[in-house]
Amino acid sequence: MKVCSEKLIYQDCFKDLFNKTHQDLFLWGEDLADKRLIPYAGKLKDLPAYDSFSDRLIDCGLIIINPSGTTPVRCITSRLDEFSGRIYIAEDSFNSIWRSLRRSVLLGIRLEEQTKPDIDSARLVRKPEDIVVLDYLHRTGSLPVFENHRIIYKPKALTMEEKRLLSARQSALDNRKNLYFYSRTGGEVHDRDCYLLKNISNADFIGSEEHPEDLPDCPHCFRTLLLRIGCYPSAKEIPFCNRIFTTFGLRTGQLNRYVTTEGIRFHARSLTEMTVTHGEDTWLIKIADGHLHLWHNNYVKTSETERYLTSGFHDQGVEADKNLKKILNYIVGYTWQKHLEAEKMAEETDSTKDKDASTILIAANADVRMDSDIVTDAGKDTGTEMNHTDPDTSPQETAHAGLSLWRQFTAYIKRLFHHLID
Repeated sequence: MKVCSEKLIYQDCFKDLFNKTHQDLFLWGEDLADKRLIPYAGKLKDLPAYDSFSDRLIDCGLIIINPSGTTPVRCITSRLDEFSGRIYIAEDSFNSIWRSLRRSVLLGIRLEEQTKPDIDSARLVRKPEDIVVLDYLHRTGSLPVFENHRIIYKPKALTMEEKRLLSARQSALDNRKNLYFYSRTGGEVHDRDCYLLKNISNADFIGSEEHPEDLPDCPHCFRTLLLRIGCYPSAKEIPFCNRIFTTFGLRTGQLNRYVTTEGIRFHARSLTEMTVTHGEDTWLIKIADGHLHLWHNNYVKTSETERYLTSGFHDQGVEADKNLKKILNYIVGYTWQKHLEAEKMAEETDSTKDKDASTILIAANADVRMDSDIVTDAGKDTGTEMNHTDPDTSPQETAHAGLSLWRQFTAYIKRLFHHLID
C-alpha cells in the first residue's frame, strides 16, 4: 500500500502553526530516521560533557501529528545539535508525545522503503525505537525500557555485591538521623532529596549525622538542608517554614547563620505562627496581616536567680512590622542571665530615684517647718496688734513675708510631686 507524506496532508495546518509559532527550525517525524532522539532526566546542563556540545545547540520545533485531536498539528520545543544530529528532549515531554511521534517516524521508514527500494536491508533503523538513545536515563538498580510507547524503569539483575551496596545506600537514606549525604571520593554535601545524589555510585555513597569538615555544601539544595536541620525531626514543616522565611526576605546566608552558628530551631504547621527555640527558651512569632509579633514562654521565678518554665506564652512587647531578622536577632541575643542583669539595673535605677525623692522630701519638710514657725510667729495676736521681731517692720511687710514663705512651701511640694512621677 502506497503511503503519503504528512507534509502534504497537513501542509495547510502547518502554515497556520508556522505563523503562530516563533520558531525558525521545524523537524517532521518522518524526517528523523537519520537523527537521534535523546531523552534526559533533570536539567540538560547537568548531562555529562554538556560543555563540549552546548555551543552547538539550537532550538527546534518537533512537529507532532494527531489526526484525532482538536489540534491535529502542533509542535514542542527541543534542542538540536546540528553537528551530530542529536535532538535533546526532556523525559516527561518525550513520554507525552512519543505515541504520536512514533507513528510519524514509522511513516518515514515506510516512505524510505517505498522511494528507495534498493536500500540495504541491514540498515540500522528498522523500527522507530531505534532512533531513541536511552543512555542518559540509566538509574542505579534499574534500566529504562519501552512499554506501551512510554519509557519505564525495570529492575536490573544485580550481583550479590551490587545488592549489598544498594541495600546499604537505602539504609543510609532510611535513617532519618542522617542529614548529610556525599561521596567518599569528594565533591559536595547534599540534602537527602537533592537530585544530584543519583550521580553518586552505591560504592561511594555515604550518609552521616555529622557534616564532613572538608567538603562544601551543594548550592542546589543547601537551603533545603538548612530547613531540614532547623525543622528536625518534622520534615513536613519545611514548606511552611520556607514560605515564611521567603515572604519576609530571609536569605540563605542569613538562615545559615541562625541555624548553624546560633543554633536556633523552628517549627510551623501554618503560615500564621512559628515557634523558635534558642537555648532553653521558646518563642512564638505570630503573623497577622503581614506583621510580626513576638511572644515568650511563660515561667515562674523560684529565687533571685532561678526559674522554671511553664506552659503558654506572654506578649514580649516586641513588634518588628515585617522585619523578621530583627526578631530573630532579639531571640538569639536573649538569655536568662541577661534578663536578670537587666532587672538588677532597673532596680538600681529605681532605688536611686527613691533616694533622690527622699532627700527632697526631707529638705522640703525642714523648710515647711521653718516657714510654718515664721508664719505662726508673724500671725500671733496680742489682743491689740501683732508683735514684730523688727520694730521697724510694718505689719504689711510681715504679712507679705509670710505669704512668700508659703509660696516657697507650695513650690517644694510641686517639685516633689513631679520628681516622684518621673
